[in-house]
Amino acid sequence: MRPPSARAALALFPFLALAVASCGTLAGLGSGDENLPTGGLAPWRKLARGEVQAPPYVLFDTEGDVENPAPLRLADGRVALYYDDGVAIRRSVSDHGLRFTRGDVVLEADAAWEDGAVVKPSAIDFDGAVFLYYEAGGAVGLARSTDGVAFRKEPEPVFRPARAPSVARYGGAFVMAFAADGSIVLARSDDGLRWTPLDEPAVETPDAGAWAAGGTDDPALLAVQSPAGRPLLRLFFAGRDEGDAGAIGASASDDGASFSLFAENPVLSDDAESAPAAFAIPGGFLLYFSQTRGDRRAIAAAVHPPDLRLRGP
Repeated sequence: MRPPSARAALALFPFLALAVASCGTLAGLGSGDENLPTGGLAPWRKLARGEVQAPPYVLFDTEGDVENPAPLRLADGRVALYYDDGVAIRRSVSDHGLRFTRGDVVLEADAAWEDGAVVKPSAIDFDGAVFLYYEAGGAVGLARSTDGVAFRKEPEPVFRPARAPSVARYGGAFVMAFAADGSIVLARSDDGLRWTPLDEPAVETPDAGAWAAGGTDDPALLAVQSPAGRPLLRLFFAGRDEGDAGAIGASASDDGASFSLFAENPVLSDDAESAPAAFAIPGGFLLYFSQTRGDRRAIAAAVHPPDLRLRGP
């Protein structure tokens, strides 16, 4: 999807101040389609004081861990953030996408195959409904809702085996990226229910580089358009080095099947980041991710381009 235009910025993000002009296309790519498909994947700047109250965090909970963010723009311009607490999936809503509070549970494990936990959500809006994909019992489940709060689950997994699903609409179809055997793999579907895996992985651990030699995980898809209107599919993912230190890398595709790794990966690597989720905002993009705060996992955010300054609540 295109980032909203500057004209819509105040309506969609009332606390957002643009420091660069928004052209409604990929930030950092200029006026043409040079350096595709990986142009504009970096650099990122973690949110600072004045943008969020406890930089770079947008959500933390003194009662327990919160991680695996999945943002979704609502029809009124607010941002819903689905995330998990290790057992169930919760939903919090923000006017601006920069500060969330502890959300209510919207999905719990109640089927035998879910093995007691539903985690790692991925939310998309399709045909007037929210499709909420999630990991449970080594498989991918799907729950649907017309209001984003009350969900009805499919009785059985829609895809298995798989971990950490991320789903986007691209080229008139559903595309899923998921983690399997230390790599990132893709599947396609016409209806979001019946999936066909693609032959080639999107990211293989040996190709990702030393920073991800311990494996790749937590894929996050984002469909965007180039300045000339060319559809692209971005893929962010977590990686671990041989010492198990975490970081976030990126790749991109212009056909939804063959991905090119960003040459300067990782794009975030200073504090064991994981579980990325990219989100378009006026003038650029936010990248939500999981990071440790004290002795708890919390959700933080970074912005691209780095000279885009946001005004927090």
